[in-house]
Amino acid sequence: MKFLSVSLLLIIIGCAQGTTSDNNSNFNSQNNVNNLNNFNNGFGDTCTAGDQCDSDYCVAFPNQYELACTALCDSQNCPTGFTCREAYRDDLTTVCHMVSNTVCAACSQDSQCGPYSDRCFLLSGIGGCLMECSVGGLCPTGYQCADMTSTSGITGRYCTPTEGVCGCTEATSGTQTTCTKENEYGTCQGIKQCNGAAGWGPCDAQTPGPEICDGNDNNCDGNIDEGLLGTAENCSACGDVCQGNGIVGTAAACVNDECTLDCETGYFDPDQLDSNGCECLDDSQGGSSSAAAKYLGSFDDCDFTHTVSNVRIPKDDVGVAHKDYFDYDYENKTNPFCWNYNHIRLTVPSTGVSMRLCGGNSITESTWSCVTASPGSSGTLDLPEISNGDSVVVTFSIENIGSPFTCGDYSITVFDDGDL
Repeated sequence: MKFLSVSLLLIIIGCAQGTTSDNNSNFNSQNNVNNLNNFNNGFGDTCTAGDQCDSDYCVAFPNQYELACTALCDSQNCPTGFTCREAYRDDLTTVCHMVSNTVCAACSQDSQCGPYSDRCFLLSGIGGCLMECSVGGLCPTGYQCADMTSTSGITGRYCTPTEGVCGCTEATSGTQTTCTKENEYGTCQGIKQCNGAAGWGPCDAQTPGPEICDGNDNNCDGNIDEGLLGTAENCSACGDVCQGNGIVGTAAACVNDECTLDCETGYFDPDQLDSNGCECLDDSQGGSSSAAAKYLGSFDDCDFTHTVSNVRIPKDDVGVAHKDYFDYDYENKTNPFCWNYNHIRLTVPSTGVSMRLCGGNSITESTWSCVTASPGSSGTLDLPEISNGDSVVVTFSIENIGSPFTCGDYSITVFDDGDL
């Protein structure tokens, strides 16, 4: 049992020596330089237990392979290489301890930070041991005394790296810390490891990139496929493209992981096929009301004719385009050799749908007469006779009244009797 105690003692002292020279060289400029031999109360006397010391504390000493008595303190009046700090983690009595050799050593709990007052803290997400500094706030170069809370929930003042992370030395080889990769797309978090004299290894964070629909967080903002999944391009899953998407006049959308298709203003979907979108665009050849009728020109009773072709009034399951309104001026010039009757002919192609033509010599629609033209046929509206020397404004409308749903193409011709 005695042999085991001595062996354990040698191991503790050996570990305590590991990096003392580096820490001491940083700390000597801040601490007093009293000689150990001038410090009284048995300071430095070899011991194996606290009851052998005037201070009741037997601790590890630098540069020797045995424990030695230390001294009580209440300020930074300890010899070079020592600091005044708490004797143990659960003992608030302050004694002269050698500068800690566990600073920044990797840890997950306090017990991994030596037998004395050092504790384990999270530094940039990585556990590291820190030295207690409640008396005088004195710390080695590169550290500052700050209020910290350990992984065990204990709050106190500890020597913390000024850069927020522990440096990479032989003493901290194998420890890890957080790191980032950053560019215009975002910032990704990762881990890098200390390789001792070789310094820090590479950061294993992914390189931020533009978000694409692939089930991954490409720009490291905590979201996956944001702005992409659930759209017309990637509806229920990445690559699930809604039919009709990208077709002019067609508003393909994804609602609750299901594709929908809407037509933009002026566009219609008569064939009800999502694959070709809203294939029918209403034209602007006709006005939307009798007051806003499209003007065709000024004509008289001597053999006039005027045709408007490729006009349309689309219709689908959602609705039908407005009636098309037209008007023109007509004059009877009292020429005995000219007819004084004029007419409007509506022609519907065989691929079209039934249309209605209504019109008269005024803008009052209730007084108009009407005719209908079915697919592949024509209908002619005969207008009232105009007295010699008189003139009128003829106004008429075309309406899509048929089914099935179509683009509603038609043509119109206005003429007088001389052109029958």
